[in-house]
Amino acid sequence: MTGLDSVRASVIIAIRRCLDITTFQRSSSSQRSTAQGREGAGHGDERGRPGRDRDRSRYCGDDAARFATYGEGHCHTVTSVMTGFLYPFSELLGLDLQYREDTGGHHQWLDVVMRPSMVGLVVDLYRADGFAKAHKGHDGHHLLTTPTDEHYAGADASSSDYPCLKPRPLSGKPVVLSALEDGDVEDAPA
Repeated sequence: MTGLDSVRASVIIAIRRCLDITTFQRSSSSQRSTAQGREGAGHGDERGRPGRDRDRSRYCGDDAARFATYGEGHCHTVTSVMTGFLYPFSELLGLDLQYREDTGGHHQWLDVVMRPSMVGLVVDLYRADGFAKAHKGHDGHHLLTTPTDEHYAGADASSSDYPCLKPRPLSGKPVVLSALEDGDVEDAPA
């Protein structure tokens, strides 16, 4: 990754740090479940991943601004909110944002391509948040800027880490590819 690309990756992390949005797995579900008399509920799984439980005080309905300032959601919600805050800077930073969903429609994240280097990053707020909860003292921000070749290495269409090859139409219109224009791709050094 070039120096400029590293700065852009730092900007993605900085924007994420400005958002007060968490995921269901980020709440203290084990403590809350025990306090509510549901022994065992929300304690996480056999691999030590945190349980998933909602903090009702963080409920925001469909209000994206409230999600950004004290919201809680699943991967679709946190990815959508992050997209809303990253998109206004995308042209200035030379970023192409691609909303991704796995083939089963169970997990969503962002792919970010940085121009003109065409270096790609996977921005996965849900997994970063889960990592931070499971590993006290770590923020999980390395999962916000994972290089795409590293993220997709060994993944296939049956994996929840692999994007569906046919994007879901969000506006009722199909997603199509645009042709490259002069200056879109940087020439490789000789």
